[in-house]
Amino acid sequence: MTLSEHDWNQLFTPIMKLVKNWMKLPKNTPSFLLFHEGCLGIDHSWKIHCINIITDLMIKLNSNSYVAIATQIRLRDAQLKSLIIDPIFDCDLHATSWIKLQAQKNVSFNALVIAKFLDISMAINLIDRSTWSISGGKELILKFFKQYQLTKGTYLMTWKQYRSLALLLVQGRTARWYRDVAHLCTSRTDNLTVSNDLEITKVNH
Repeated sequence: MTLSEHDWNQLFTPIMKLVKNWMKLPKNTPSFLLFHEGCLGIDHSWKIHCINIITDLMIKLNSNSYVAIATQIRLRDAQLKSLIIDPIFDCDLHATSWIKLQAQKNVSFNALVIAKFLDISMAINLIDRSTWSISGGKELILKFFKQYQLTKGTYLMTWKQYRSLALLLVQGRTARWYRDVAHLCTSRTDNLTVSNDLEITKVNH
């Protein structure tokens, strides 16, 4: 389990209280004054943490050892679980719910997410780019999603609408695959709206 910036701030709070007490400063003294360059020579714990884990990630990825292979496996695992099909080093890793979840469990992926947040870019060898791309299958993912969109892609059809169009029973629990599709479509920046159930009439010819 990785720690967030908020977690590091909470862990560092007792240390800052000790420093203020040692310097005989009021408790309400702003902490950022103590981090000022040329004052005490101390850095914020979160800044040190970011420098360390990003540097460690770069060293591991560029090493010719089993550590590099293990790090790549961890990143590939996070890429698959985060549903990222493009090379993970080129993606703009937004702080979405599924990205946060994987970053909490995966130290290597967490370091990459932080590096992206700090606008640190990483280049991949052109020969290795294809190994970080996920391709295959008979149907394009975009084409698959468009089958469940209504009114020029603005609305996502409901589970009941899909069942009606597929000539299946409308009653019953929503399938997990549909919940995943709805979550992905309505959680990204180009949000879709899940439409209300519309009455679908069947015409007999």
